[in-house]
Amino acid sequence: YMEKIIRMFILAGQSNMAGRADASGIPISYRNFYNKVLFSNYCGFLLDRTPPYFSTGLTQLGPCKKHHSTPNKHFGPELSFAERITKLYPEDEIVIIKVAVGGSSLSLDWKPDAIQGLCLYSVLLKRLKQAGKELYEKGLSTKVEGVFWMQGEGDTLTSQVANQYEENLK
Repeated sequence: YMEKIIRMFILAGQSNMAGRADASGIPISYRNFYNKVLFSNYCGFLLDRTPPYFSTGLTQLGPCKKHHSTPNKHFGPELSFAERITKLYPEDEIVIIKVAVGGSSLSLDWKPDAIQGLCLYSVLLKRLKQAGKELYEKGLSTKVEGVFWMQGEGDTLTSQVANQYEENLK
């Protein structure tokens, strides 16, 4: 018997979702809700030429570790999103699943049936299943409340790919 439903939100995309804001300047008010949000993170930047950083299972929300292209620990829109969503649902537990790689392409790396490229849609599904299983084993169930996509410039390199963007997003 599942007593409580955990609100789950998906944050996915390219460089703007991955984020590169320096965590040393995080306002104190943003630190007050870290313990209210569980976070699964798969984040990277293709230009770094290093493997994406990823969390193992669900962890407490906080800044992401330093990348080659970031001066310190960093964060993306997940912190401002979490700050707002915890105010909207102060009594509920929140889970954020973030999969974002700067330089990735919706037309290649995010295709549901991709067998080449980064296969990020498959990565996202695996992380969703892993988080659901982890919570289920604790007697909790989840409900996906929203999906937020934030693009970068990975699909603007040619006019052909840019013109297919809307269709590729479906």
